[in-house]
Amino acid sequence: MKRVVILIMLLVGDFSLETHVVNIGDYSSSDDWAVLIGNVAKHYNQDFWLIKDIFDICLQYNVDPLLMISLIKIESDFNPTALSRKNAFGYCQITPIANRDVDPKLSRYDKRENIILGVRFINKLLGLFEDNIENALRYYNAGHDYDKKGELYAKNIKKEYRMLNLLYVRDQISYGKIYRKEVF
Repeated sequence: MKRVVILIMLLVGDFSLETHVVNIGDYSSSDDWAVLIGNVAKHYNQDFWLIKDIFDICLQYNVDPLLMISLIKIESDFNPTALSRKNAFGYCQITPIANRDVDPKLSRYDKRENIILGVRFINKLLGLFEDNIENALRYYNAGHDYDKKGELYAKNIKKEYRMLNLLYVRDQISYGKIYRKEVF
């Protein structure tokens, strides 16, 4: 019940969802952020606060949250306990090797830390591949075989990402100023 009251207050009042240094008020108004997060949460039938947490983590690491939400949808279908044949776990399907590589102090079994690991890993890959999102996604999925594998995976994330942008992002220019807008 508290969540419903808070959500109503956010949508009706002029409250800010700002939790980091970057001013999310640049996205037309803070109400637009609440609407965007609410629409994405409803679209995937997920908790508003989970989606907001993904947005907050992405803002902290300068990663487009709609890209991460698309990745999570394709990787685990929002199942926090998903386990692959290759021992990848959680929302972002973090392997033990990726866990050690990104931050061994974080646990891939903790829901929030799994998302942090996924965001930090994709951020690292975007830097490694000089913002080539397709190669970063292919590497995220296939590792060192990314040049031979992962094409369909990247295509599925791209399709999901574009759909979210078309359906829910009202102001592409402002959104792109806040997040490193991924173009692929």
